[in-house]
Amino acid sequence: MKEAKVLLYYLYREIVNVEEEKDWQLRTCEELEILGRIRIAREGINGTVGGAVDRVLEYEKRMTERELFRGIDFKSSMA
Repeated sequence: MKEAKVLLYYLYREIVNVEEEKDWQLRTCEELEILGRIRIAREGINGTVGGAVDRVLEYEKRMTERELFRGIDFKSSMA
């Protein structure tokens, strides 16, 4: 069985296009086979996602590469 990782995060920052962000999150999580819950509002984002360690690390990398989420603080634990 592969090791799994759980990632928790939130960031209060204006998200102008909530629908576009929702679509990006859904596509990315499906592509990486990550499961969890992500809440997106104009005021920010809050998520708890999990999956195989390498996939969760890739998700974290993709998030931090985006200007909108620079500075986001991730907390993680091994599942």
